[in-house]
Amino acid sequence: MDTPAVFDATRPLAVKLPPDGVRVVHLRFPTDDETAERQRKRKAIIKNLGRGRSETTIPQSEEADLAFLVLLRTDEGGEEIDAAEAEYVIAQVLQCEAVDVTPAPEGYRIALVVLGADTAVLLRGPTLREVRDFRKAYAKPMDLQYGAREITINLKAAGELFRKMFISAEGYAGEVPLAHQTAAVLAVIEAGERVAQGEPPGN
Repeated sequence: MDTPAVFDATRPLAVKLPPDGVRVVHLRFPTDDETAERQRKRKAIIKNLGRGRSETTIPQSEEADLAFLVLLRTDEGGEEIDAAEAEYVIAQVLQCEAVDVTPAPEGYRIALVVLGADTAVLLRGPTLREVRDFRKAYAKPMDLQYGAREITINLKAAGELFRKMFISAEGYAGEVPLAHQTAAVLAVIEAGERVAQGEPPGN
């Protein structure tokens, strides 16, 4: 995959498939609404195994990503891929890791490693009320039979908090995508809690 100087969500994408990289899938980056809807459908099931142990699964995640990839592909009649390969492609496209959180006069600078680029966002620290409200809206649990619990993630809650805290961004040609906003919000909440406990914000 070519590496852009900055992250541009409007840029056409080409993901090479392992093991040899000969097969290539061409697609576009998903919109925020598409990303949020994909995550909403990826309901995590947590099963209590007893003795303090639990098991977390996301049923039919590969099949869901295959359908999601069909939505994003721009190479009609291109390479035929299976569900496992689709999951790999989507993971590559949506990859975003907060690798460093640094205190700044205005709040925190969160360094991110995203698809083909290194970026950063500057956010003010959230208030305790904002963190409480975010957590209520972000992860919604539902109790199931036999001690299991279903968790639905609402990425739009992260987007709402991100917009409240946003100060500036580096390394983006346009708006910061929702997947990146979510990683930054989770990182800055954790950093604030660590600082409040007298620890460094972490990386």
